Amino acid sequence: SYANVAGLPYVYGMYSACVPTLVYALFGESRQLAVGPVAMVSLILRAGLIGKLSFEDCPQSYDGDGPKVGGVDQNVLCSDAYIGLACAVAFMIGIINVLACVFKLSFLVSFLGHPVISGFSTGSAIIIGCSQLKYFLGVKLPSTDNIVELVCALAEDIHEVKPAPLILGTIFLSFLVSTKRISRKNKHFRMLGPVGPLLTCMAG
Repeated sequence: SYANVAGLPYVYGMYSACVPTLVYALFGESRQLAVGPVAMVSLILRAGLIGKLSFEDCPQSYDGDGPKVGGVDQNVLCSDAYIGLACAVAFMIGIINVLACVFKLSFLVSFLGHPVISGFSTGSAIIIGCSQLKYFLGVKLPSTDNIVELVCALAEDIHEVKPAPLILGTIFLSFLVSTKRISRKNKHFRMLGPVGPLLTCMAG
């Protein structure tokens, strides 16, 4: 699902979940640090790569030799070029992280205030949630990080909502919320919290 948020095929989400964990097991020092893909990083990657493929890399997304066609997903039309660009960005970020470790630049994080991080996390959660509405409602919506544009597109196509994905989505969402609340209130059902999403994936 993190790969889908980034606009990549699902298999790359598996790669990014397995490989960093194996590497960190050999070279890492912290037992508490979570290693692997997260929703915010996937969202930032997608936002940074949307519309960045040139005419040579993705001619299908351009109107002849003119400007880019609006509402076109380059990650769908030119999947290989988009994947290559995403891998290049990941490699570059890896080099930056290594250099930051060598020069001990971790102190820069202290300049990020809690309100900034909290606002960014909340905004990312809203954007990611809205981006999944097309699967929840069965409606074709544009891939964008503009909430106003997304809501307007949903209002125009609200009559095309399909009942089957809406009913299934409502059932699974209710199940996830219920298991989370039950696991918090009752210690005997504490395992329902982490097991609930797994059961939902298996049922889906």
